[in-house]
Amino acid sequence: MLLLTSGSMKAQDIEIRDFRPNITSLIGSVNPIYDNTGQACSVIKFLVRDTTFVVEANQGIMKRTSEIGEIIVYVPTTTKRLTIRHAGMLPLRYELPMRLEPKKTYDALLLISEKTKDSIRPEGGMKKEKAPKDHAHFVMSLGYQIMAISGPTIAIGIESNHHQIEIGGTLGLQKSSELHLYDSNNTMIATRQYSPLRVMLRYGYEFVPVKSFGVEPMIGANLNVFNSKSENDSYRDYFKRASSFSLTPGVRLSYVIDNHLKVHLTPEYGLGIYKSSNCKVVSNHNKKFKQWTDGFNVSLGISYTL
Repeated sequence: MLLLTSGSMKAQDIEIRDFRPNITSLIGSVNPIYDNTGQACSVIKFLVRDTTFVVEANQGIMKRTSEIGEIIVYVPTTTKRLTIRHAGMLPLRYELPMRLEPKKTYDALLLISEKTKDSIRPEGGMKKEKAPKDHAHFVMSLGYQIMAISGPTIAIGIESNHHQIEIGGTLGLQKSSELHLYDSNNTMIATRQYSPLRVMLRYGYEFVPVKSFGVEPMIGANLNVFNSKSENDSYRDYFKRASSFSLTPGVRLSYVIDNHLKVHLTPEYGLGIYKSSNCKVVSNHNKKFKQWTDGFNVSLGISYTL
């Protein structure tokens, strides 16, 4: 027989409150500590009653000091998560609610709180508390794409809590090999060379497996437009334009230079899911043209987070 009681018990939890920048503190500027890349650290100062808390960060702790009522840690500006431990309690995994700046100080209350919870919940367990959400940041990227389509790329986007969405484009600088067009009498009536233009929308989620390096699986949706000119004015509109739509799964490998700047390498593969009638015809006769929709691309770029 299962007996459900409506009694309650006191549960102790580790809690962080009021995480915010301290614009009057000069701790990080007067005696700066640097991370392994030479970047000045951010300072997080916890107000506590008990200094036996263990503070860990996903990018490591560069220095820790403890005084009566305070725990001070120096962390890299790329830090996104903290783990707080205390004897006899479950660890607290805390997502920082804002992007850290070098040499700046951030204050927070670190405490042990008591909460009343149902001793037995028929609904299926204790309620999870949501971690604070990171603020959204605008990102600008410049790069150059090689392999199937070669040319400069530009993109703007928004990132928050490791999620990123961006929109941009690639201007292809190369041309396809010449395509000869014939009429029904097998007489050549035009010669065309095509140039690609790509408009893309990408979504990715970034992991940080080791310090300063990011791995971001991505999926892109691309509109590919191919334009050409003909030397014969009588047929200037004949097969003038073609288009296709493709998906590009890939992965972005990033190296963080500082809190705003990083370089990245993005290999991806195009999978054509739609081709216009002109695109189908030209793809069957021109290998280079076909690879602009169904082909392997690599882009090397640099991005700046505002």
